[in-house]
Amino acid sequence: MDRLVQATFGELLGALASSTLVSFALAIPVAAIVAVFRTQTTTGIAPDPSGSPYAGQRRALGAAALLVLIAVLVEQIVDGYAVNLHDVAAWWRYATPLIAAGVGIGAVLAMILARRVRATVPVLTGSRRSALTFGRGSVMSGAVSLGALAVVAVAAGLMSSPDQHGRYVYIEIPIPNTDIDPVRMWFFGWAYGLPVLAVLVVLAALTFASLHANALRPFMRPDTVAAERRARDLTAGGIAGLATAAALLALGGALRFISDARVTSLEIDGKAVYESVWGAFAIASVGGWIAPLLEIAGFVGLILAVGRAFNPLRSRVNVAEQAAA
Repeated sequence: MDRLVQATFGELLGALASSTLVSFALAIPVAAIVAVFRTQTTTGIAPDPSGSPYAGQRRALGAAALLVLIAVLVEQIVDGYAVNLHDVAAWWRYATPLIAAGVGIGAVLAMILARRVRATVPVLTGSRRSALTFGRGSVMSGAVSLGALAVVAVAAGLMSSPDQHGRYVYIEIPIPNTDIDPVRMWFFGWAYGLPVLAVLVVLAALTFASLHANALRPFMRPDTVAAERRARDLTAGGIAGLATAAALLALGGALRFISDARVTSLEIDGKAVYESVWGAFAIASVGGWIAPLLEIAGFVGLILAVGRAFNPLRSRVNVAEQAAA
């Protein structure tokens, strides 16, 4: 009985970990809990300086987060249920969140460059600003997430093997101490990794350029420096958070794909069972369990970003404060 319960529980966990759509469904209540907790622990809402562009840029970041959510969900539904992707290296499945995030961050960068903050009174802060000046914690998290995705893509590519068409979509798993040909499993090889890496480089460049532009624009006047710093922290955090969420979704999908190749045994004619071993089996197994957690974290980040950008309470406070300025 205990073994049956353990098996059923294991199958349930496996089912929960098997789909990005399930990860999204689980992320909704998690995001709601986090939002309630943040609301209870927030002491106040800092208004944007009168005449500043920061509120509009945060709303644009919220719209970009919504774009990533819609793009990922539509891709999962279309590719999973409406299109037959047999024998197709569907690299865009893992690049979709990165592409959508790049489009959103690119739009925010255009807004920052188009609506420059003009200093009505010269402000000298005495410190040099860079892409790391504002939202440093979020920026570092984004760098780690993007770097982890790059490492996984390169490592998986190096382990992959070509098929008869020269596409690196296989991994060969040897059967030790036998003359049996290696087991060839569909894998996150270079056919997937190279396009993902190319999109990742573009996303990283857009993210850095946006953070740099956000930091370097001048302050409006001396009395708004503190408020503008808070606003720029929020903008930088939103930019980095969007890139982080996209990278987590792509990384979760890649790890789930890699974990599908964790074959442990091979049965021949229902008689002989041969154990198969490959170097990264343990990593692939752990990655399969981590994948849904990464996806849930990515979805939670996007949902919270949408909620923050279109928070009616924040909008009312900002309007009231700016009318009184």
